[in-house]
Amino acid sequence: IETIFIELPKFRKQKNLDYDDPFVEWLLFIDGENKKGVEIAMKKNEKIRKAYITKEYLTRDDKFRAIADLRQKSQMDYNSNMKRAIQEGLEKGMKKGMKEGMKEGMKEEKIQTAKEMLKKGLDVNFISEITKLSQEEIINLSKY
Repeated sequence: IETIFIELPKFRKQKNLDYDDPFVEWLLFIDGENKKGVEIAMKKNEKIRKAYITKEYLTRDDKFRAIADLRQKSQMDYNSNMKRAIQEGLEKGMKKGMKEGMKEGMKEEKIQTAKEMLKKGLDVNFISEITKLSQEEIINLSKY
């Protein structure tokens, strides 16, 4: 692991930037002060262009930002719940049989995650995509 500290004010003062260096391209994008440099970086680097488009899309409206934050949080909740489900499945597996315990634990966590996402008002299609539960199962959960 390598840690690099970059002082953007010092970076901005550099005269001869190597616009072909991917590291410099990313620094130009992150800093955002050198508009010409950002344009050059976007033309050369597809990932920077996509990152710029995403940044512009998400920062143009508070509502879009809030939705993006909710989606990110729901994805992190899902990952956390799945990790816990695996642990619970392993514990149940010790009692029942490994395979059945894992399946049961994961299914329970998917249901719990879907319930939490429903409470936050997320779309049934999105919840289905994340949890891999059927839309019908999710709709049935919303009735309780």
